[in-house]
Amino acid sequence: MDSDPHKRLLSRRKFMVDVEMRAAGAYFALSGAGNAPAAANQRPNIIFILTDDQRYDAIGCLGNPPWLKTPNMDRLVKEGLLFKNTFCPMSLCAPSRASFLTGKYATRTGVRDNEVSFPPENVTFSRLLHTAGYETAFIGKWHMGRQNEPQPGFDRWVSFVGQGVYNDPVLNVDGKDIKRPGYITDLLNNYALEFLKRKREKPFCLYLAHKAVHDPREPAPRHAALYANETYPLPPSAKYNMEGKPNCVREKSVLSKGQTFPPDPEKWQENTRRYYRCLGAVDDGIGQILKTLGEMDQLKNTVLIFAGDNGYLLGEHGQWDKRFAYEESIRIPFVVYFPGMVKPGTIRDEMILNIDMAPTLLDLAGVPIPSYMQGQSFKPLLQGKNIKWREDFLYHYYLEFDLSKMSPEQKAGFEKMFKNLDPGPLLTPENMAVRTKEWKYITYPGIQDIDELYDLRNDPYEMKNLALDPKSADVLKKMKTRMAQLIEETR
Repeated sequence: MDSDPHKRLLSRRKFMVDVEMRAAGAYFALSGAGNAPAAANQRPNIIFILTDDQRYDAIGCLGNPPWLKTPNMDRLVKEGLLFKNTFCPMSLCAPSRASFLTGKYATRTGVRDNEVSFPPENVTFSRLLHTAGYETAFIGKWHMGRQNEPQPGFDRWVSFVGQGVYNDPVLNVDGKDIKRPGYITDLLNNYALEFLKRKREKPFCLYLAHKAVHDPREPAPRHAALYANETYPLPPSAKYNMEGKPNCVREKSVLSKGQTFPPDPEKWQENTRRYYRCLGAVDDGIGQILKTLGEMDQLKNTVLIFAGDNGYLLGEHGQWDKRFAYEESIRIPFVVYFPGMVKPGTIRDEMILNIDMAPTLLDLAGVPIPSYMQGQSFKPLLQGKNIKWREDFLYHYYLEFDLSKMSPEQKAGFEKMFKNLDPGPLLTPENMAVRTKEWKYITYPGIQDIDELYDLRNDPYEMKNLALDPKSADVLKKMKTRMAQLIEETR
């Protein structure tokens, strides 16, 4: 066996189909369709609302930017539980969505970029809940390859191909393509409300995945002038000389070229305002869902999780994108609203990952958690308990955009999509990181470049690279050793 952990991880591993399907088959045999492992009236309804590219701090009550208004997201935070340190182990749309669905890292799901279809061998938490007697619905952005057709484990299906469009979309509704006039966020919300209002005797699980706030950001007409007179405050890491940063980061930033960020302040500010405007319709929809649950007398018996699929850099280190292992890229908003269990206004510091959601929802529903899931149920944390929890995790962004291998049409499409947004080349190199409560170590295994090491307690904006500082040599060595261990643990 090759002793280099990076090479072992980079090599194409055989997908563990047999192991996973045997585990899922054992569960199906144990539970049987319709035989719920707990009484129906003891199992909560489940709603998961997912946004696209929403930063961890892009909620009004969290204060960034100070003029952002999201009253319904604020309600979830104030009446629910905020996990303020929640992360995606890979900051890219499709891999993160696959991890939410399966409780597994990208190394196990087989989804490492946005072009791969969801392998049918994967068993989602929705499929397990469906087998256990839940009525299930997927409404929104599936975004894995070109798939838009119904997937196993859902009674109701509303989706679209890839990124979709903001206005007048073609939706696949239960297997039939239908062109619908209107704004995508509102249309998806309406389908969600229709599903919630159905008469039923079963508990339900609704997975609502929005296109917002992904580029090209087109807010609802009613929000077109929102924040028109506001200015987004640039963070400290958008105003320094990037001394000590790797060349691959510097090349994508105007800061290293002696320029200020952004190159075109007016255009950048408007793009940023549009980013936050797109949250307006999402917030409206949350309010409608909460109102409907109240009218149904189902608020206390429903767990609602609100999250983003990955973070987003809005000027940090001169970047407008994600993929890099910096905090703004890998941290996501994650709020649990569950009046029947959660103490209002709770904030917890534990490091939660997107792979933890699937096992948690199964745990809340009384459904056995398959052994192949790599996440951990945080149900005890919702109950206010203190338990042993992870102290670190592995981040891994796989190389996605290889311009040299693209057709002229593909390359032109990517260049058009990122025009005026990304000041540097489209290509983001593969990067890996270990993040602890106090430190972060980043390396770029596919290229010759310097590593990064940050003391997150004293340098939360990750501006002072300590990887070459002799005083940090012991910490660096420990982080490298831990990375090799985590690579083995997450294979």
